[in-house]
Amino acid sequence: MPNALLEDYRIIINGQDVSTVASGQQWLSLNYPKFNENGLYPTTGEITLGPNEFIGVSGFAPNFFSPRKNRTQWIRGNTGTVDLRFGDGIWERVFTGYILRRPASPTRSNPALTLSVGCELAYRNRNAEAGDKAGVVLGTS
Repeated sequence: MPNALLEDYRIIINGQDVSTVASGQQWLSLNYPKFNENGLYPTTGEITLGPNEFIGVSGFAPNFFSPRKNRTQWIRGNTGTVDLRFGDGIWERVFTGYILRRPASPTRSNPALTLSVGCELAYRNRNAEAGDKAGVVLGTS
């Protein structure tokens, strides 16, 4: 499970750069499954933002980080990317995916905004209905 501990990073959620409010030293955690029966490996993880510490300092509106008051920014299905800059100065994209579910609002006891994120496969799997209604068998014509 790779974890981002670097200082040169960009976090873009729904087109908005939220890099300045990445929370703590371990703000990104991605899970890569070791094995999947059908050969597909969905990537999931969490991005943790600490907006309450930065309101006013970072230039974000007071309700920007409230999933209840700013639903369009934190809705399930919005895109997210994480880029890291390595020693050679080149930016590398290490994650591209979607918000898998709307996060809980930050509170006084838990001021972090934790986003559950996943790759396109993980996002589509969460949308899939239980059971195969199409009746198509893969590998047949």
